[in-house]
Amino acid sequence: MRPDDARAYPALGVIGAEGFAAIGAAELLLHVDDITTGPGFAFTPPEELCASVLDRLFPEAAPTTVGAWRSLRWVTGRVDLPDRPSPERWRYHVA
Repeated sequence: MRPDDARAYPALGVIGAEGFAAIGAAELLLHVDDITTGPGFAFTPPEELCASVLDRLFPEAAPTTVGAWRSLRWVTGRVDLPDRPSPERWRYHVA
């Protein structure tokens, strides 16, 4: 068991437990989407989870005019939105 004050050191900088969990959730959500999109399976995670990930990792980048899941997919370059240019690149906000 790790102590409560343990920290991970990803390439983006020092991040606490909440941020580390948000990155794990984002990676899981997005890669399951990547895997299921090819064969045409539908994957729709809970909006509340997606909204939490967006709030923590993309606090200023995510559009609010579409659902949280679609917004998370857009901000990470997986879908286009008709009224916004696609991000040229992205990275998690870890501060």
